[in-house]
Amino acid sequence: MTLSTLLPSPGQKKHDSLTFSAPLLHAWQWPYTAVRGTREGPTLCVIAGIHGAEYASIEAVIRLGQSIEPAAMRGSLLLFPCLNLPAFWERSMFVCPLDQKNLNRVFPGNAQGSFSEVLAHSFFSEVFLHVDYLIDVHGGDLVEDLIPFAIFQETGNPEVDRRSEGMARSFGLPYILRQPPTGGPVSGTTYATVAERGIPAIIAEAGGMGRRDEESISTLVQGVYNVMHHLNLLPGTPVQRSSPILVREFIWLYSSSEGLFYPTVSVGERVKAGTVVGELRDFFGTLRETFTAPQES
Repeated sequence: MTLSTLLPSPGQKKHDSLTFSAPLLHAWQWPYTAVRGTREGPTLCVIAGIHGAEYASIEAVIRLGQSIEPAAMRGSLLLFPCLNLPAFWERSMFVCPLDQKNLNRVFPGNAQGSFSEVLAHSFFSEVFLHVDYLIDVHGGDLVEDLIPFAIFQETGNPEVDRRSEGMARSFGLPYILRQPPTGGPVSGTTYATVAERGIPAIIAEAGGMGRRDEESISTLVQGVYNVMHHLNLLPGTPVQRSSPILVREFIWLYSSSEGLFYPTVSVGERVKAGTVVGELRDFFGTLRETFTAPQES
């Protein structure tokens, strides 16, 4: 498969499905929309549904496929609304039910691996490596409540880093995380793996808690439009909100006990080091752990 087989003729839009030759993937078809402008230019790929229960992001990419027309476009746009189809159909949080692996932890994948690893390898090698830019939109999973943010990976390649940061800033979310080359909390993500291969890429996230709310959907739709303006795929300029806050560290707190988490602060609330941010209680309501902020936010 080549990129040209996915794209329509200049000035056209098509809705189709992608299949892969890998035996583990034979039973599946991945729907996509391809829009090709009337003038030559770069190819932007936008994906969602890496986590199958992040509905705001899936809906945002569906709406982009409905609304973007080729007449005013330069270059090409590939839209995949749901990569993790098994997780979507089973309403599975974070992991693919076929192998219990998080698809956003296994890129660039493994052609001889489990379903998620083969899927990551197929998309990475047959799609992602052949585009010029990548946006992975997320919507916050069923147990996540979050403030909208974007992330880009520092690769050590100044040009790739500059372009990735430009995409993150133009998207228009209130927070941007500049992920350092090493020492991040997770590995195997779409944006980092693609950027390390020289292709500017970001994750953009809004929504959560299983909601398909209009505010989150419109935020993600407008963000992709903003990036398309920024990259000159569409005429005009990005819709700018207030300047984003740039952060350089993603701090994860882990529990050593089992139970239910009870937050004591709200999403978006600024805290000082040592502030109690939540508690863990067991099924009898007994306090098992207290969590404090390790540093000021």
